[in-house]
Amino acid sequence: MTTLRLDELRQHSDILRLRSGRPLKVRLVEPDDAEALQGYFRGLTTRSRYNRFFGAISELPRGLLAHFVRAGEDDRFSAIATMAIDGHETIVGEARYAFDAGTDSFEFGLSVPASKA
Repeated sequence: MTTLRLDELRQHSDILRLRSGRPLKVRLVEPDDAEALQGYFRGLTTRSRYNRFFGAISELPRGLLAHFVRAGEDDRFSAIATMAIDGHETIVGEARYAFDAGTDSFEFGLSVPASKA
């Protein structure tokens, strides 16, 4: 198994190609992503946020947002998918996963906004 170097998160990214040929970057979330990540969650529909968090929230509470942007804390990791939209790197999907070795349990959450096509 490869050890993640949490001091160099950008090295843990990948570029995927969509059917259209457009690039989609998948990478671990970094502390500087907090504002963009909060904006992403605010932009999800009420139903999407409910499905993602099993509750009615309009944004990530400050403490939860802090956990989302700290890779590896408590064996939890957040990843985002980004694309260039109007010349800006924009979050178009998010995933968070956690592993608890003590209980051999795994948790996974994912959000992708509804297509506007």
